[in-house]
Amino acid sequence: MFIYLISVSLMANAAPAKSAVKKAYIAQIQKMSQYNNNFRTYFLIDISGDGIPELFVRTGTCEADAQIHIYTYSTKLTKLITMNASHTNFYVGKGYFLTFNAHMGDWYTTKYFMQKGKLMKKVVSRGTLKDGQDYPEPKEIGVYEIDFDNLGPIQSM
Repeated sequence: MFIYLISVSLMANAAPAKSAVKKAYIAQIQKMSQYNNNFRTYFLIDISGDGIPELFVRTGTCEADAQIHIYTYSTKLTKLITMNASHTNFYVGKGYFLTFNAHMGDWYTTKYFMQKGKLMKKVVSRGTLKDGQDYPEPKEIGVYEIDFDNLGPIQSM
């Protein structure tokens, strides 16, 4: 198995004010809602372990070009990564998230986690379906994606 380093570092700083985080995340959602996207959803997961969830925003005109943009907040809003989200489901564990990608019988599961302030990823399983077989489901909890029009989860952080 391979571990890939995604070159973004999060410095350990004092926790930001929740109001600043909320304001930045809402502004980012509003900015991205101006684009002509069929995917207009987001979700929150604390992968850095600092008590401030990261903002995951799904965009794209169709399943084929779907992307996830991941943002964090320390002293300002910072984009961690933009990643392909085509044919992808997200699952959350404690201190990590999984992507499950499946298309035309091939599938793989990738685990993303923070290590020494850097976002890391590791392919943890992969395969090809045989006739009559269903895609395997990760044991972690599936992520519920929230429409851009519903800012309640950000406001209640």
